Amino acid sequence: MEKCLSISLSLIWQDFEGLAIAEWIVMILLGAALCFLGYRCFRLLLTLVGAIGGAILGDWIYGVAGKNANFVNDNLNESTIHLIFVLLFAVILAILACVLYKKALILITMVSVCFVFCMFFTTFSILTILIGLGLGIIAGFAVFYLQRWAIIITTSAMGAIILANYVTDGITLLLGNVSATIFLSEAGRGSFIWYVLLAFFVISGISFQAKSTKDAN
Repeated sequence: MEKCLSISLSLIWQDFEGLAIAEWIVMILLGAALCFLGYRCFRLLLTLVGAIGGAILGDWIYGVAGKNANFVNDNLNESTIHLIFVLLFAVILAILACVLYKKALILITMVSVCFVFCMFFTTFSILTILIGLGLGIIAGFAVFYLQRWAIIITTSAMGAIILANYVTDGITLLLGNVSATIFLSEAGRGSFIWYVLLAFFVISGISFQAKSTKDAN
């Protein structure tokens, strides 16, 4: 029995290594925090989003300008300079998001909603981006003025999407090609089970946050 369990766990671990276990765990935790603790931890989450956005921005700036600049010398190699760019912008945007908070709220919500909207399309177009930005602006001002309910709904939805994505990945991988076809109309995200999980997490997240923040201002 113990031997079988050991073999099963070993196989599961090998499968999850292929899925990038570290990323999977981090994204599940982030999704759960957004979905169920979004309102209570909103400032912290906003700071985290700022840090992630800053890291992406730093990586992009390094890719565009850093490689062409004469930064590399005997003491600092290319990978070190790259890391400095990423960390520097991550810290700057995290501090700005934390300090400015409500002023940064509209912009971050706008970008996040636009990004989530564009995720549903396999190809991007100017019209898609403009519609995403329009929805993002509406969501940004809604979050700013409606505060509690807007934050609860927005964070629950964003967290639910992350959870649905990565839980579906995990189910697909663990069940493999044999059992997965029973539950999935097609393996992976966008399948029937993905929509079921998305609906479940959205409803659960909103319900939990509404009850746990009932007396919040």
